[in-house]
Amino acid sequence: MGYQELHYSILILVFLFMQIVYVQTQNPSIQSMHIKSDITHRFATTLVSSKVVSNVETPVEFHVVIPDSAFITEFLIEKNGQVYPGEIKKKGRVKEKYKSGKKSWQNAQQLTEKFRYTSRFSFDINVPAESRVTFNLTYQELLQRVNGRYQHKIYVDPGQIVEDLTVDVVISESRHITKLLVPRLRNNTLSNKDEELNTLAVIDRPTSKSATIHYAPTADDQKQMSDQGISGLFVVEYDVQRKFDAGEVMISDGYFMHQFSPESLKPIPKDVLFILDVSSSMYGTEIRQQSNAIDTIIQDFHNFDRFNIMEFSTNATLWQPKILNARNENKLKARQYLKEMQANGYSDINIAFLKGLEFLNNISKHDNRMKMLVFLTDGQASKGEQDRSKIISNIDEKNTERIPIFSLAFGDEADYELVQKVAVKTNGLARKIFKGHDASLQIKQFFDEVSSPSLRNVTLKYLHKNTDIIEKATKLNFGTFYNDKEIITAGKLFSVDGDIIDVLISGLGVDGPLELASEIDLQNQVHSTAKSSDNDRITERIWAYLTIKQLLI
Repeated sequence: MGYQELHYSILILVFLFMQIVYVQTQNPSIQSMHIKSDITHRFATTLVSSKVVSNVETPVEFHVVIPDSAFITEFLIEKNGQVYPGEIKKKGRVKEKYKSGKKSWQNAQQLTEKFRYTSRFSFDINVPAESRVTFNLTYQELLQRVNGRYQHKIYVDPGQIVEDLTVDVVISESRHITKLLVPRLRNNTLSNKDEELNTLAVIDRPTSKSATIHYAPTADDQKQMSDQGISGLFVVEYDVQRKFDAGEVMISDGYFMHQFSPESLKPIPKDVLFILDVSSSMYGTEIRQQSNAIDTIIQDFHNFDRFNIMEFSTNATLWQPKILNARNENKLKARQYLKEMQANGYSDINIAFLKGLEFLNNISKHDNRMKMLVFLTDGQASKGEQDRSKIISNIDEKNTERIPIFSLAFGDEADYELVQKVAVKTNGLARKIFKGHDASLQIKQFFDEVSSPSLRNVTLKYLHKNTDIIEKATKLNFGTFYNDKEIITAGKLFSVDGDIIDVLISGLGVDGPLELASEIDLQNQVHSTAKSSDNDRITERIWAYLTIKQLLI
């Protein structure tokens, strides 16, 4: 199957967006577990290989959880000298196939068990006595730049001591790698403490644009962590050199991939309205965590930023009648107000959104300021308008200025589907916040991602002799670019009569219109140093990946 057909098909075993890698087998001994990742231009291909042996006939359960930005490309089982590949089926046939039950030794199950931002794939197989079975799963993901770094995450939890356990990561970039570290193995919760480095991870830098990481804890190393062996996240963090330019463009086999993340852009002053749920379900720990997080966010505001707070339950009430400058005295007043919040009543989500948008609409519009609405709830609409489609329609009608809405669903009872749809329609961002001791940090981290807007109404064009040369492409227009993040596009090019392609990016910055341009010489493209088998048609793979992701929103 060609990658141009990927958006019509998925693997019968799984084709879902998830977050972390998790591999475990039950009962038999794991003879070896090898995880290998090749990262080329931030596009990672990861192979998880686990070999199990058993002295008696027994069922083996194989679990995998992969990043929410990844999809499985291949699943193979080696048993008794034979290889059983996962079938590729049309998307519409997957649920039908799941319902049909077991096929011989094969049992593909729906992904139902959740682990922060993840789903788990389970696979059962009977292992005859004195036999070996090897599971080989390959998945791919495009790493996203968040807060000035890329994170490649692998969750390792074999459930036992493994004599032969290795994790290998190879990075190949077109620009110099400026940051690279491997934190100590950790769990999935956040901490505001500086992370210790993983002393068992060996980092090698063959060139300034490449790196290898090798992690091979011995049985004794694993026993020091737990009698059940390793359990946690293996993370590689890095970034590449930034310039004030039009970014990096890679072209091969008629497809292009463009990564845009200029440095030194001034932040746009922002007008932020926080809409906070104070219904009775927020009583106790939840409302304190919400207040602590918003207080920390406000204390970090620049003097040129402005803000206000609205609390909602049965009714929606503004803290102040007008937007406030983020001066120290106003920050202190906000801190006291947040401390005094009390939880009571039902949740009228519809009225909260409408009153919040009305408030922001009435603020004088300035080209050098950006309006933002940050909404947090822990429940469903239980008062006023409760029909989800009607609420979304009302928001769309009221949001005349196309203000981006950043939505947080706090806990499992929150209407994540609603806030996600609202965020997508308004070019905002949605995130599920998990209840726990780190909930305040989760909220703060979410806002940090969008706290520094620097370009609005961003448009990317690819021209040859002033003519558009895009045959099919992913999204090329973006409401906002945020510092420390990245815009990525990909597409197929028309045949070009010549060697030069003009790349043009335009947007509105704090000082007015901004244009960045570059020329791409088709005869002088950068070629990856990764293995050719992993790098074949990489630009087409990235285009297919981004196309799939957009179709699934």
